[in-house]
Amino acid sequence: DVYKRQVAVNAAKLETIQSLDFTEIGQGQFKLYMTTNHYLADYPDPIPLDLLKEQEFALFIDDYISEFVAAIAAQTGPLNVILQSTAFRVVLETMKKFQAVSIIRTTQVRNRLYDFEQHSLVAHELTGLGLPAVPTFKYGIIKLPHKQLTSVQKRFVQGIKPM
Repeated sequence: DVYKRQVAVNAAKLETIQSLDFTEIGQGQFKLYMTTNHYLADYPDPIPLDLLKEQEFALFIDDYISEFVAAIAAQTGPLNVILQSTAFRVVLETMKKFQAVSIIRTTQVRNRLYDFEQHSLVAHELTGLGLPAVPTFKYGIIKLPHKQLTSVQKRFVQGIKPM
């Protein structure tokens, strides 16, 4: 149905959907992820900016991630991005093989299509580093105000577990 789609909207840009009916089903934010055997895995938050600058990054091809990384680069210089992909498996395997880190939305880890053991990744906060504000995201179902959901669609929305 062209009237509803599941979307991710940066909370700072929420005004772009104000004329639509929005049913929130979850929230997320960017975190720095690495494998459990990465030398910074047990480092206390926040990881200092100079240590972040030393890392190799495996990133998703994602407009919001690109925008956030560009804002970091504007303040600190470019990050060492060794891979960009739309595939979770490719990003994860690069992180494992090359001890790369990644900036990922929390919901991308929890709700991925590629099956992996979530405890194989460690998340670190990206706050307190003098970086741009870490974007937060709301996820949900949008529809035009004058359109009604069918009974099946209503049951689907009610059955979605909060993220």
